[in-house]
Amino acid sequence: DLTPYVAEIEDEIRALCDLRFTQSELDYLRSWRFFKSDFVDLLGLFRLDQRFVQVRPITGSRGEIDIAITGPWLHTILFEVPVLAIVSEVWNRRTYPTADFSEGRRRLAEKVARINAVADPDFRIADYGTRRRFSRAWHEELLRVLTDRLGTGPTGQFAGTSNVLYAAQHGLTPM
Repeated sequence: DLTPYVAEIEDEIRALCDLRFTQSELDYLRSWRFFKSDFVDLLGLFRLDQRFVQVRPITGSRGEIDIAITGPWLHTILFEVPVLAIVSEVWNRRTYPTADFSEGRRRLAEKVARINAVADPDFRIADYGTRRRFSRAWHEELLRVLTDRLGTGPTGQFAGTSNVLYAAQHGLTPM
């Protein structure tokens, strides 16, 4: 039931809309050969606008909410992943206030062992889990574990992450 969390989700979206790219983040993006300087300059001015997002309970449903993101593509396309991450994190924070990370670590160790057991030297995995993550802290721990236990680069089994901020912070390949 997400309806008790509508106000908290809206608060998190409001905080998201207050974020701006830092100069170091813009410099990182500018270092990629496929981003034109004009695009990175635009990102330096860009901000998400909360007026394009509506969050409301669905009347007559069993705890479902409706999140509508409507407006010009330029102002709406970048909401998808962070809004889904917000919903996931708010729900997890409220549902599991004292999460058992030892169980998560046990499961992750099992999965890493299964990946390491794959004989194909070309087998690699990548992280695309930002929108479904349990929490920011767990996501970063997951990336550290995958980097340490699978390795990166041409011989590693961990190809990188779709989370560009984490890619920059942890020296991973952005996917």
